Amino acid sequence: MTLHSPQKRRRILLTIVGLLLAAVALRYLIPLDVGGKGEELAVKEKRITNLEQRLARKEVLRQQLSELSRQVAVAETGLLGGKTAALVAVDLQNRLTTIITGTGATITSQRVLPSPLPDSAKPSSYVEIPVQLVVSLTVRQLKDLLYGISSSPVFLKMSEAEIRVAKQEDGSLQATLTVSGLMAKAEESKEVRK
Repeated sequence: MTLHSPQKRRRILLTIVGLLLAAVALRYLIPLDVGGKGEELAVKEKRITNLEQRLARKEVLRQQLSELSRQVAVAETGLLGGKTAALVAVDLQNRLTTIITGTGATITSQRVLPSPLPDSAKPSSYVEIPVQLVVSLTVRQLKDLLYGISSSPVFLKMSEAEIRVAKQEDGSLQATLTVSGLMAKAEESKEVRK
């Protein structure tokens, strides 16, 4: 077989070029695991799986945040209304006056106490507004008063109660009560004045 014929040379060259093209195509189309490329692929697959799990968890957390935000909004309807502590104190005094006069008792005195200092270890979004009342009443009226405070549509807390017998012959009592309510803390402006 002689290689001098041009057709044979052309066939051999085309065959060699075809084999080279096939080798190049196989190299880039079918990745070979030379030098640990399979481990790199496994790491990338694991990372993708981890990211997919985080994405699914993110949606669950978003739904939980939405539900908790709704619950906070419902719970905050139990706060006293007002933009300042003074307005909230007036609102609290009016509510307590309504409850007390509804029982038939009489208010001897009332005063707004300073708010307790916030706990720096547990910061809160709410401010406690306490009011101290001195009330003349009977045992039945005291029971109705305590029930009225506990069943109030706003959150009221009685932190102190001192009850003395005022007149033993008619069964009248004098009660000194400290009742407090909560207000949302006013958000400070985050804008920087120029």
